Formats: sequence, C-alpha cells, structure tokens
Amino acid sequence: MRRHSRSLLALLGLTSLANWTWSKQMDTFFGQSGESGVQVIGGQWHPQWSYGPSDGNHTHRFVAALMYELPGKSLSSRFLREALGGWQINTITTFETGAPVTVLNGYTSSYDYMGDVADRVCNGNLSRGSRTFTRQFNSDCYVEPAASTDPYWVNQGVLNFAVHRGNERRNNLIGPGINNWDVSLEKAFPLFGEGRELQFRAESFNTFNHTQWSSISDGGTGSFLTDDRLVNPESTFGWVTGARNGRHMQLALKFVF
Repeated sequence: MRRHSRSLLALLGLTSLANWTWSKQMDTFFGQSGESGVQVIGGQWHPQWSYGPSDGNHTHRFVAALMYELPGKSLSSRFLREALGGWQINTITTFETGAPVTVLNGYTSSYDYMGDVADRVCNGNLSRGSRTFTRQFNSDCYVEPAASTDPYWVNQGVLNFAVHRGNERRNNLIGPGINNWDVSLEKAFPLFGEGRELQFRAESFNTFNHTQWSSISDGGTGSFLTDDRLVNPESTFGWVTGARNGRHMQLALKFVF
C-alpha cells in the first residue's frame, strides 16, 4: 500500500517528507561548558537541585517539506506548455513547542550563591486561548519569598535577605513556540542548448505573516526570567518582550551553465 501511495504521488507531481519528534531532555546544565558549567539552582555544591527539563528541550517538533510540480508539460498547446509547465511550488512547515524557562527573584536573596527562585503556588503555564500580549503566563503563580525582619540583617542595611528559598524548580515554565510556513515558487528556463538554463525563484519566509513571540518578561536572559515587580513599578513580568521575524520575500535569478 505504501509503494502504491508513493507511485500515485509521483504521478501527481507531488513529493513530501514529514517528521515528528516527541521527546524529553533532562539535565542539570545546558551549554558549551558541559559539566564545568554553573547550575542556576544549587551552584557547584548541589547541582542536583537544578535537575529538570533541559534548556534545549522542545516536547514536540513537526517539520514537513512539500514539493509540487504544476501540471502543464503535457498540454497540447505549446504556448500553455511553456507558460504553465515546469513551475514548482515548495513549502517547509515547522511547528515546535517552546523552550522552558526558570523564574528567578528580582529582590530577595539567600546570599549563598545557590540560586534565588520564587515560590510557585500554582502552574504558571496558560492554555493557548488564555494567553494575551500582557499575560503570556500566570504571573500570580510566582511569589517572591518574604524578606527577613531580623534586626541582625536590618541593622546592617540588608533589607532583602530571604527568609527561605523558593520552591520553584528549574525550567517549569514553557516559552512561546513556533508556527511557521516558508514557501517558494520556481522554474528553470532552458537557454542556448543543453546544460544551460535560467533559474527563477520567488521565496517567502513566514508566508502567512503569523505572529510568533520569541521572548517573555522583562529581565529575561536566555532561559531565565527575573520577577522584578517589587522593585520596578513599570515591570513587564509576564508580558511579551520579543517576536520573531515577520514575512520576508525575495526574488532570485540565476544562470546555470
């Protein structure tokens, strides 16, 4: 049955290739430094505290490539054969789950260099239909640990000593994903005998101009987000702060000999 399907697609001038990956990558540190890197939670003393989804973890990734040659080469009219025959439409479609991020404190600190994370009181991830430009995740789920009122610290001018370490784990929050379509239209015109042709290509990237966010929250650095609401009255914690490229189009003409 599979062979028959391929033969039918070939007769229709259609070629396709699709791949879906469902995975889970776990580690304590992600980067070129490998084992010598400093973990975001636990530091070098308790690296196991940072065990969780890797910065490079994308649960789902689907990529499909489609090539379709427009019918026209078999038309009886020479004019129509030249005008319509040989045109080829190509598309690459990518859907990908967003990368995980970790929420860090913006004010209180444990002063032990083992990572200052928030208390997570609920799941901050929102369903697709519940997300807005200023609420990409539920920021109410993250509470900064209270600052100590112990005179020992207050008398030293240390007003942000956290009474406890937050319970947030590394990379519990999922960032924006990818929904992208690239399309091209091309044709080769034979010129001056065999082995010489003029190739024309019209290419469009993010063809449907679909809005794709790339980063969230003020103070975000790579896979970390900083909750600065206690010290910044204009905090954009939970907001969209970056987007991937919109639609780009280009034309290309190449002579092959």
